[in-house]
Amino acid sequence: MKFLIIITNFLIFKLIFAQNLPPLPEEWELAIGDYIQGIKKESWLSNYKFLAKPRVYPGKNWKVRVEATWNGPSLLDPALLNYLSLVFDPIDKNVLQFWSGKQILNVKEYNHTTKRIIFTPKFSTILMKASTSRLGVYNGMQFLLKVGDEVLPGMNVLVNTRVSRDVEVTCSDGIYCNGDERYVKIGKAFKCMKAKFGPCDDPDGDPCKSYECIESERECKSYPKGGSSCRSCNSTNDNSAELCKQQNYECGWNSDKTLYCGVCSV
Repeated sequence: MKFLIIITNFLIFKLIFAQNLPPLPEEWELAIGDYIQGIKKESWLSNYKFLAKPRVYPGKNWKVRVEATWNGPSLLDPALLNYLSLVFDPIDKNVLQFWSGKQILNVKEYNHTTKRIIFTPKFSTILMKASTSRLGVYNGMQFLLKVGDEVLPGMNVLVNTRVSRDVEVTCSDGIYCNGDERYVKIGKAFKCMKAKFGPCDDPDGDPCKSYECIESERECKSYPKGGSSCRSCNSTNDNSAELCKQQNYECGWNSDKTLYCGVCSV
């Protein structure tokens, strides 16, 4: 009876995969055959990490890597690694129309001791070409496990971007203090343009009105720090403006001993 079950599963496997895969050990034949029939429920990948740049430049290549622990059939035969891959399959299927390029990750490295497997694009670091028609945050980064040409239902790596991170198509480099970057249309083409002023710059160009930008807090300090031409004469005299003028300084202390960052009066 057991022999009959094995033969039945073997035939089902052969019908489904029809020359997509080379001869495989019996363990694979049974496991994959059973999984196609929905008998197996567990995933063959666990403890995975999704590694990619959080921001993708519009129209440029998207680089990605997935690391996971293999829980499936034995991988002692190195040839089996050539038939494993991950297919990009986002939760929101509408996202696919905004991308172009290879959407498959192949096995790059496997550690037989830790059973850690690394998936990357096969021929280069390119996974896909980022959208230029729809910019914004893409979450629900899901990859389905593929054996040969067959995608196994339910075998997925779902990146919960609310826990890890989103992938955003944008010109922004994520640095607050160097100003905002926007994807704008100039003539017939779109270009990534930097903002004219940083978040703490004074649009009037007065060096005495510059503020210190704190990247870690993503804000500008509330008091003026002064520019390179805004020097303090360190005077507490009420006549600080005149003292500054005499010493060819632009800035000094006002009468209530607070920093005075302005042009000295005549």
